[in-house]
Amino acid sequence: LSLNQRVMAGVVALFVLLLLCVIVVPETEQVVIVRLGQPVRVVNRYAPNADFGRTGAGLVWRIPFLEQAVRIDRRVLDVDMERQQVTSLDQRRLEVDAYARFRVIDPIKMYETAGTVDRVSQQLQPILNSVLRQELGKRTFASLLTPERGQAMARIREGLDREAREYGAQVIDVRIKRADLPDGTPLNPPLPAWPPPARRKRRRLPRKGKRTRRSFVPRPKRKRRESMPRALARILISMTFTAPCRAMTIPSPKKTAIPASFSRPTTAI
Repeated sequence: LSLNQRVMAGVVALFVLLLLCVIVVPETEQVVIVRLGQPVRVVNRYAPNADFGRTGAGLVWRIPFLEQAVRIDRRVLDVDMERQQVTSLDQRRLEVDAYARFRVIDPIKMYETAGTVDRVSQQLQPILNSVLRQELGKRTFASLLTPERGQAMARIREGLDREAREYGAQVIDVRIKRADLPDGTPLNPPLPAWPPPARRKRRRLPRKGKRTRRSFVPRPKRKRRESMPRALARILISMTFTAPCRAMTIPSPKKTAIPASFSRPTTAI
């Protein structure tokens, strides 16, 4: 090779080595520098009160082939819970769909316990299901429609946050997207017939001026309508047996009128 070719090859090799030594860290990511499998430092770590652009994002140096950069999302992430049935305190089955929001605040602990953000999300999902089932099992369905719903969400967030701290994450909020009854289940149980058949009694009105005790009397039974063949048979039987009896009756003697001239003799005393 000529001298110029050697110079060009050296420049290219130096440029490639420079690219391997420098990494770009955006504001939306925090990077854990791992040296031979051990985390060494964190670049652009999340700080609650830090100003934008003053957290260490930008160009970062590393030792090529010895140090590895593990990128972790610095933004707020979501954990979606699968739709499942939860039994409330009043023995109602609810179809609950919820989600939680979290962020990684300890990248080194997260790298040692979970490795990646996706694994943290997978670990938090069954914990969210368990905590949500326990908390909603202590409350009625009607309480989810009142301000008590906010208290239930706060308790769920506290329980989930305790578990998330073990993975270097912080749970910010927990919300219920939807809480409905299963398909085909009425909102209220069917109302019984009112008044019940055993209590269908007529109320007796009290008399005026007297204070009487309330009493109930049974409703009189309605007379059943007689069928047409039965009515005709009854009429024929009555005509058959009553006509001869009327013919055999002896007429009563007629009263004779007494003449006006007739008078009863009187006896003188």
